[in-house]
Parts: sequence; structure tokens; C-alpha cells
Amino acid sequence: MSVRTYESREFKRRNQDVKLRLEALHEALDLGRSWLAPETVSASEKWLAIARGRLEQSLDHTIVALAGPTGAGKSSLINALAGAQVATASVKRPTTSQALAVVWDSTAEGRESAARLLDWLDIPGRHYRSEHDEPAEASAKRSLFRKGQSETPVHGAQVPTKQQRKPMESGLIVVDLPDFDSIVAEHRVRADHLTERADLLVWVTDPQKYADAVMHNEYLKKFSNHTNMVVVLNQVDRLAPAEREQCLSDIRRLLAKDGITGATTLAISTKTGEGISELSSLLSIAAARRAAQSASLVADLKAAATRIADECGGKASGRLADSAVEELTHSLAHAAGVDAITDAVYQSSLRRSHIATGWPPTAWIAKFRKDPLRTLGLAEGWLSPRRTKNAAGAPLGAGTNSADLIRPATARSSMTRQDSGLEAKAKTAVRNFVASQTSTGPIDWQMGVRQEIGEVNLADQLDSAIANSPSIRLTRPTWWNVVGFIHKFLLVVLAVGLLWLGFLAGAAYLQLDVPASPSLMGFPVPTVLTFVGLVGGIVLGLLARILSLLHARRAARRTYDSLTGHVGEVADRFVISPVKAARAQLEGCLSAALIAAR
Repeated sequence: MSVRTYESREFKRRNQDVKLRLEALHEALDLGRSWLAPETVSASEKWLAIARGRLEQSLDHTIVALAGPTGAGKSSLINALAGAQVATASVKRPTTSQALAVVWDSTAEGRESAARLLDWLDIPGRHYRSEHDEPAEASAKRSLFRKGQSETPVHGAQVPTKQQRKPMESGLIVVDLPDFDSIVAEHRVRADHLTERADLLVWVTDPQKYADAVMHNEYLKKFSNHTNMVVVLNQVDRLAPAEREQCLSDIRRLLAKDGITGATTLAISTKTGEGISELSSLLSIAAARRAAQSASLVADLKAAATRIADECGGKASGRLADSAVEELTHSLAHAAGVDAITDAVYQSSLRRSHIATGWPPTAWIAKFRKDPLRTLGLAEGWLSPRRTKNAAGAPLGAGTNSADLIRPATARSSMTRQDSGLEAKAKTAVRNFVASQTSTGPIDWQMGVRQEIGEVNLADQLDSAIANSPSIRLTRPTWWNVVGFIHKFLLVVLAVGLLWLGFLAGAAYLQLDVPASPSLMGFPVPTVLTFVGLVGGIVLGLLARILSLLHARRAARRTYDSLTGHVGEVADRFVISPVKAARAQLEGCLSAALIAAR
């Protein structure tokens, strides 16, 4: 594979990487827009717009921005790089008021693409050069020698270097920016606008201003994530060799303090031409590799994505812990009175079972005890007499007991009236759950989740779910009818035995001659009947009592499980699912941001 083919594939790979980061950052911003800081959102949107705009322009050109304070020599430097006097150097403030671009491209198509790129950058001043153009210093040298003059530099033209530098690479655009410390605010805004869109930043300073706080705090630190950065110390011809090394060492120290580790530092002099060739070579290499453009975009996207990832906090999973969900469900069930309803079902089932299966002489007493379910508004009478269908939608017919029907969906139990703290208990349970499941996320995200869930009147939803639950209705098991029939039969036997014994006692008292009573296994039949009716009824009542307890427990357990399930459905709909969705959204935002920042 040839070098050209390799470079082409590498160029495509880098741009695919930029597009992937662009999409990931866009997704992270969309997911986290509701809780991210406004400054983060605006900054991310700005870098997304810059990256999209840059990718839509020519990718065959590398934008090099010459930035620096007033009097640092940017205009002289661009003249030296261009080999012609394209910019006017001056000592007045501001030195550079308008951006000026020098384009190296010899083809009409390339210059047209460069023009569109400069239109996007809003740079009207343009000079087009070719890599075959003769450097100004060579022509200046010939002119000086022809006139017999000494090599005294003329304004705007540089003294020739001892080593002839090679021509600048085609596809390079060097922009002379307005001074960032200009006294005109518009110039500073233009400088900021262009530095943010440049592919390669060249900071030009001099021995008097290299430690300027404005340059370091407001500019260099802001671009500390950029790997493509060059810091040139101009006017080194004024320094002794020891002073030059001292200044360069000081610059590297200050850059390291700013968090910049990959910047290249050069010592140049536009007066003597020292270092111009090295800078030209460095820029030509950047233009030839076309890596500065993608590296600059990647650095900006990474910085924005890292900021989003930092604001997302710790990694959160959309899946909630089963123990936390179970604890919330039971807390809401307790707050909604499921325990009280379960106990009422147990007591009501025992009452009804005692009425249906108890010993008739004592069972009637249970009818005078109030039904616990009726106290809670959950007993019979749930269905209006005008309704003609049961809970399953079938017409009411023979054998349909209105007590077995559930109430319409608009019904409410009296639990809310009995427990005025239902709403407070439900809110407390939800607040504790949400707090435990969102504690690792950013504060604004936590508040958003709480606000979304807090807007639902959970007390009404729980009360409605419980009041309309079909599990609260009590069924009448078949064995109740069997036991009731046997009880009646034994009561008849007891009555017959007692009447028979009463007749025999009355006849004996009146000394009437009555035939002897038949016997069974040596016992008189009236006595056997009385004993069987009395003892059988009592024993059957005790057995029925045991069966009733078991039946009531099963009914209570079934009711508790069913009501807890309905409470769980309400909790899942209004609390658990929103929290899951919020956690998944946070996780998606963080994952996308990490992809863009990797």
C-alpha cells in the first residue's frame, strides 16, 4: 500500500471519528438538556455547530490562526510566511483590526473551496499564494544587490535567511487575527470567534508579554485540550542566548501550569528570519497530513463531552434493585391500609363463616357484630340497584349475590377518611425511594425526577386501586353449605330427642302408661338422639371453626397478595417506571458523553 493510499485512508478514518463523536455528543446533549447547566448546554451547542459547519466546508485546507497581543509581530510573521507584504505592520494600538487570510493553493477548484471556507469564517481580506511563488526575501536580496545597498530590511519585507526555506504546502490557510487585547471590543470578539474555529493555533508573543495574564488565563487555558498548538517567541534577536533560553524555559513552565503539555515552542525573529523556516516546515507538514483539522474538532468535542460527563456524576444503571422495589411496594401498601384491609377481610370471613357454619344456637349472635369490611366501605352494597351486569360483564341472574360484586371505577373506600396521613405516608415512602435511587446523579437531575413524580396524587391512585380490587370480595365456599345442612339436621335430631325425652318425662309425671322407648346399643333412642344432636352439633361447630380459621387466613393472604400486587402496579406506573426511565436517560447521556470524550 502506497503512502498516498495510507494517508487517504487515515484521513477518512479521522473524519469518521469526528462524525462519531459529533453524533455521540449530540445524543448526550439531547438526553441531558433538562438537567445540564445552561452554560454547558450553550457551550456544547456552540461546539456542535462549529464542528458541523467545519465538516461541511473544505477538508482539504488547514486553517492556521496567528493569535497574540498587540505588538507581538503577527503581521510581520504572516508577511514572512507569505514571502510578500500582505499585512501592514504598525506599532499603534490596535495593530491588527481586521482578520487577514493568506491561502496557498494553485488550482482554481482549491481556491474556490478555500473561498467558501473563508466565507464561513467571515474573513473578507484574502491573499492567494502558490507553493511555486518566489519568497519575498529572495527577490528583496536581488534588488538590494542590484542597487549596491546593504542588507538593511525594508518595511514589510524580511531579511533573507541563511538557509533557503522550502515553499509552503498547498492547502494551507494562515489567518492573521485581530489582537486579543485590543482596546476595541469588536476586535476581541472577532479574535475569539476565529480561534474557536481554527485547526491549528499559533500563539505569537514577545519577551515582554509572554507571561501576560490575559493570554494565559482567558485564552491558553481555554485551549489546553488542544494538541495542535504552537507558541512562538518573537523578537528573540533582542535577547542574548542565555536570556533566550531563560524565556523559552519560562514559557514551557507557564504552559505546563496552564495544563498544556503538547504545545510546540519556537524562537523566531521576523527581523533576522531566525526560526521562520522551522515554523514554515511545521505548518507545511500540518497541511500535508491534514490532521490538524480533525484533531482540533476532536479536542473541542472531547472538552464539551467531558464537561457533560462530569455533570452526569456517577454511572447509574436503569435497572433498580429488587430489594428497593419490594421495600417501596410494601411501604405504599402499608400506607394505603392494606394491612388494615387484610385484617378486616380475615375478621369478616370469620364472621360470615361463623354465621354459615357455626352451631345454630350460638351462630346467630355473630350477626349482631358489625362487618369490618362494611366499616371500611368495602362490603356489600357496592353496586347500584340499577346496574344489570356483574363485575365480569355478564347479566345478573339467579345465584348472583350482590355482595360478591365490586364497585365501579369511580368508587372510593373510606380508608382516606379514616387515615388522614395516607397521603403523607405515601409521599414519604416515594421520597425515600426516589432519594435512594437517584443519589448518584446530578442535583438538577434529581430535582427533575422528584418533581415529575411529585406531580401525581398517589394517595388517590392507591385508594382507587384498592377500592376497585376484585380480590376484596368474599366467596362462599361449598363446604359452608354442607356444614350448614348438617348443622340443621343435627339441630332437628336434637329437637326430636329433646321433645321425645320431654314427652316421656311429662308422661311419667302424669303417671301415664306409655310403651317403653326403643333402644340402640343398650341406650334409649331419645337419649341417643339428644346426645348425637347436642354433642354432634358442638363438635361440628368446633371443626367448622378450625376450618373457618384456615379459610379466613387463606382469604386474608390472597387479599394481601392481590392488593399488594395492585399497589405494585400503581407504584410501577407512577414511581418505578419514571425512575427507571430517568436512570436510563442519565446512563444514556453519560455513555454517549464518554464515547464522545474517549
